[in-house]
Amino acid sequence: MVHRTAALACCVRIQADDRILALRRQLAAEIKRSLGPGSQHVIAPSYGIPQPRMSELERGLVDRCTIEWLIRRIYRLGGSVAIHVTLGDVRREWVSGRFRSQRSRGRPRYPTSVETAEETTD
Repeated sequence: MVHRTAALACCVRIQADDRILALRRQLAAEIKRSLGPGSQHVIAPSYGIPQPRMSELERGLVDRCTIEWLIRRIYRLGGSVAIHVTLGDVRREWVSGRFRSQRSRGRPRYPTSVETAEETTD
């Protein structure tokens, strides 16, 4: 059973709607655009892209290319890659979600310092 689990872990399939796959395709398209048509035999090898790999890139097959490999080739071609990350406050969302779920299950809520002060003055 251990061997089967290890085999399954290394055979992760890339889904067609995967955002990483879309990023790979975008990087490959930029390499293809930069080198121009028919460059897989002469120009691409000069920049460290073997002919078979350039053929794959031209056909949009990027399963064997890592993002790192593609970015390195773009830098070799004199280009640059900029990454923009948008990420909200995950901790705040998680905490508020936990409190909402606890309230909906009827668990007692911890009093805030304002509520405690009001109760002691009554």
